[in-house]
Amino acid sequence: MEILILTALSFTAQAKLQQARQALLTALARAQLEGYVRLFLDEGEALSRLLRRIDTGEVPLSTYARTLLDAAGREHVREGAAPSPVATPSLDQLTPQEQRVLQLLAAGRSNREMAQTLVISINTIKTHV
Repeated sequence: MEILILTALSFTAQAKLQQARQALLTALARAQLEGYVRLFLDEGEALSRLLRRIDTGEVPLSTYARTLLDAAGREHVREGAAPSPVATPSLDQLTPQEQRVLQLLAAGRSNREMAQTLVISINTIKTHV
């Protein structure tokens, strides 16, 4: 996945946006399955610009890309930069099931482990996350 991300950035630097889009979409699709975030955050603002620029065309990938951009905004704030406007939902807005998922997520459980613990599908876990 890291190679795909770097390939997308390389294509972007060469103004080959179609190839950059394809590499990024492949990386997003693979990373979304397990909820990877750090791989994308490590590439900093260059990848954030690319994520904002490229239309994923698919709802799950668009949602995942927005999640990555939100995480990048929070990371940017932690590093002392000006905060970007990110809506932060309160715990009151979460369903009881979403709160259980959040607790398991905070405990470091994988999507598969959370699905097994709560006896629901991995897709439902992803929706809750």
